[in-house]
Order: sequence, then C-alpha cells, then structure tokens
Amino acid sequence: MYNRKVYEPEFKLNVVKEYLNGDKSQAQICEEYSISPSMFFKWLKKYKESGYDDSVFNVEKGRPSQSFQITRR
Repeated sequence: MYNRKVYEPEFKLNVVKEYLNGDKSQAQICEEYSISPSMFFKWLKKYKESGYDDSVFNVEKGRPSQSFQITRR
C-alpha cells in the first residue's frame, strides 16, 4: 500500500513564506524541498484564501475524539 508523505504545518508555512519573500522561484523551492509543484500550489492557494493566516495549516483532520463516554440504556 502506498504511504503518503505527511508534512508538518510549520514546514508548509515556511515553504510558502519563503516563496512569498521573492528570493526563490516556485521551481527552486519545489526542487530544494522535494515537493511537487501541484502540492506547493495547493498550499499557496490555501494560505492566500485564508487571508494570510499563519494558523491555516494547523487543522486537525479525521474524526474528532470524544471526550465523554457514551452509555447504552
């Protein structure tokens, strides 16, 4: 089975901010960090659509944990 690489939120934010600083091109960033251009543009789009909110990548995925116990009657 194929395992996807999971990137930390801080890594995504740092990569996007490095690009937005204008020092490197998209191709240079993708090559340096070994990420696909499509993945990079998804991160960039998400960051821009959030209004440049630094916490945009800190989203929990999956089913929420239950902090209470369900009892049957």
